[in-house]
Amino acid sequence: KSYPPNDTPYYDVYSECCWLFRTALSTKTDLISGTPLERAILWSLASSSSILKCLDFPCNIRVRFHCKEVRKARIFPGDSIVLDDEVSNNIQNLKKNTLYYCDEGQESIQPANNTNDSDLRGQTSHPLGDIFFRTEEGELVVIDATSTPYSKMKKKRADAKLFADLWRTFPPEAVTGLMMIFFNPLENEKPSKVSEECNQLLYVLGDDAREMLGGLVQCMAWYG
Repeated sequence: KSYPPNDTPYYDVYSECCWLFRTALSTKTDLISGTPLERAILWSLASSSSILKCLDFPCNIRVRFHCKEVRKARIFPGDSIVLDDEVSNNIQNLKKNTLYYCDEGQESIQPANNTNDSDLRGQTSHPLGDIFFRTEEGELVVIDATSTPYSKMKKKRADAKLFADLWRTFPPEAVTGLMMIFFNPLENEKPSKVSEECNQLLYVLGDDAREMLGGLVQCMAWYG
């Protein structure tokens, strides 16, 4: 698909995500990082919200978010679910109107507060949140892209529930709420739904996920 005119408000967002997606397909090393599916979701959400100033998810959930920038950041400094002062500060420092992605590659990870924290360099995994952002109301939305079948997502579900439980005991200041989304366009056995175990977790599955991907649904070819 051709680029939009470079004088349109969403040109920078579109072109940045296009570059990230193309890089994910062409890289010959560190294939776990920036998978085509993750970058396709990033591109789709960034482009849509930059125009519509909101994102519509299944189960009649709409969030107000106007993407003006795409950046790399990290919520969790390691590979465990924690909610301490460091994680709380990382969340509070996320800017509105910015869609963040977590890069697992062996390179410098730029924290949301723009400091040069050497402890964040060379991280290879994160427990939750391939993509995340703050809504206009200040809510944190954390999205995990996955091709794991719903029936085998026990570890992911446990991580999400743990984070929700920690959130209730130590909510980050000035953050109005938490919403987690598991996004799987390959799941055809289960419909999209809000989790019965954790009402802060939404499953976007199958047809609903593919519809949100739009033309980028073609990236699923890399998952067989």
